Amino acid sequence: MARRKEKVCLCISIPIICIIIIIIICATHFNEECADGLYKNAAVAADSETCSKIGRDILQLGGSAVDGAIATLLCTSIINPQSMGIGGGSIFTIREQSGKVRVINARETVPKAFKTDLLAMCPTTTQPMEGAHWIGVPGDIRGYERAHKLYGRLPWASLFEPTIKMAREGVPVPYEAVEIIQKHFADKVRAKISPDRTYDASYYNITPYLDSHGTTHVSVLAEDGMAVSVTSTINHIFGSRIFSPKTGILLNNELADFCGKTDQIHAGEQPPSSMSPVILYSPSQKHIVVIGASGGSMITTGVALTLMNFLWFGKTLQDSISAPVVFVDSKNILNFEPLFDKIVLESLYKIGHKVKVPQMFYNVVNAVSKENNCIVAVSDSRKNGKAAGY
Repeated sequence: MARRKEKVCLCISIPIICIIIIIIICATHFNEECADGLYKNAAVAADSETCSKIGRDILQLGGSAVDGAIATLLCTSIINPQSMGIGGGSIFTIREQSGKVRVINARETVPKAFKTDLLAMCPTTTQPMEGAHWIGVPGDIRGYERAHKLYGRLPWASLFEPTIKMAREGVPVPYEAVEIIQKHFADKVRAKISPDRTYDASYYNITPYLDSHGTTHVSVLAEDGMAVSVTSTINHIFGSRIFSPKTGILLNNELADFCGKTDQIHAGEQPPSSMSPVILYSPSQKHIVVIGASGGSMITTGVALTLMNFLWFGKTLQDSISAPVVFVDSKNILNFEPLFDKIVLESLYKIGHKVKVPQMFYNVVNAVSKENNCIVAVSDSRKNGKAAGY
């Protein structure tokens, strides 16, 4: 009888011990501290640390990933007005907690009344495409509204409050914008102007290195698992270089993207784009990557090379984004970032490739990745960005 009691006690004790061990392992796993520079709950990667922090704050207030993305974009329109604004358009890729993915296309469109000979005005050389005839009907606010109606948690107005406060009180001008408006920059350009002859655009060398295309990307991963990858643009730097006298909104020059791509356009049509807001998820490894870029036609290359370095070659996300980039342009010329391996350049040149190291290289990648319950967020140093999280 005593032995039976011992057996019963032993049989009962073993499952209890197993349950306790499982609880301890799970508690240890979920309470595991992340290394310095990583985040446990959520993160935002944008072109500006100020805007990344605004997005993070919105998440901490209980906002959704969409709320955080919208607030971050609105901030960017003030911090980097040369890059994007609500006078442009955007594409959202949204991954819900369930795994369902939705894309919201809020690109600009050809207006009902447009110049029928617009494509005949496309320049044959590299030059600013400014003026009212290049302006597309903005889609940004329409896209924000749609995304917020579907996934917003905080009141619509609250997403604008941080940016309105900055606009009223003023913000430090970022390095990129400072360089563009400096007096010495104007003096440099003026000194190169000749009253009796003109030169190719490369002679003047006035295009800013860091941001020749007016685009930005925001990557957001929220605490509940929802992710947003959104790219927004006004096309070229400062868009059409025209702003609304009533609202002060800087307007895009998105219709310029039809040049060289088609023979005719129609009202309501959207221009082609290289924007690639990407979300990758591995069910087996529970690994998610939220990534995208700015940089015109260099966007797809920048995103692809970053993912190759990160997922295939095992580099850190920071090193993957910082790695020098190669880009094949429309003339089949290999364009290499200045720091690219010189031996590789020389080898490609010897076997017949057309190789160029341009002075301007403007792909900028921002990404967030979560693996093993820790989040790494990286904003590209090419645009002096910095991510934020908690």
